[in-house]
Amino acid sequence: MLAPPSGVQSESRLLSVCALAVLGLSAVVPPPPATAVEAPQTAAQDTEHCSACSAHPHREAAPSREDVLVQLATFAREPMTADSPALEWLLYHGDHVREFIAGADLDPARREFLEGEIARDRADIELRIVTRDGTVRATASGSTRLGEKVHLMPEHNDLGIDFGGSVLRVGLHHLWSRF
Repeated sequence: MLAPPSGVQSESRLLSVCALAVLGLSAVVPPPPATAVEAPQTAAQDTEHCSACSAHPHREAAPSREDVLVQLATFAREPMTADSPALEWLLYHGDHVREFIAGADLDPARREFLEGEIARDRADIELRIVTRDGTVRATASGSTRLGEKVHLMPEHNDLGIDFGGSVLRVGLHHLWSRF
C-alpha cells in the first residue's frame, strides 16, 4: 500500500492515496511547438460540453429498487472479492445502494464489509505531465469526494494548463478518472 504524500493524513474513508499513480498513468507531452497551430473544431465541441469534458454527466440514471435488491441477494451468495459481479455492481452504484443495505438479508460480516467499502468515498489525486526525456512540465495534487468535479491548482506548471476533473469508483479495486 502506498503511503500518503507528506503532510497528508491517512483517513479510513480515503479510497486511494494517489488515484492516477495507483493506476500507473502519466501523460507524455512533447515540448510546445514554436508556433501555435489551431486544431479544427469537431462536432462534439459544437455542443456545450463534449463527451470527454469532466463537466459532462458521468453516470446513467439511478438503478431501480428491484435491481438493487436483486444485486444484494446475489452478493449474499457470492465471495466478498472482486470476483463477485454483484459486489462490483453494488460499489459502482454505492450512493444509491446505501439506503437498501439495512433491509437486506446479509450476514453481519458481509453487511459490515459492504457498508465499509461504500463509505470509502474520497480520493487523493496526484497528476503530472512528463515529457519523453523525463522533464516534469506540470504537477498538481488534491483531494476530492468521489463523483464530484474538482479543480486542482498546479503546483508546477510551465505549460499554462489547468487541471479539472473527477474520480469515480467503478469496483472493489478500481477507480475511473477524467481530467
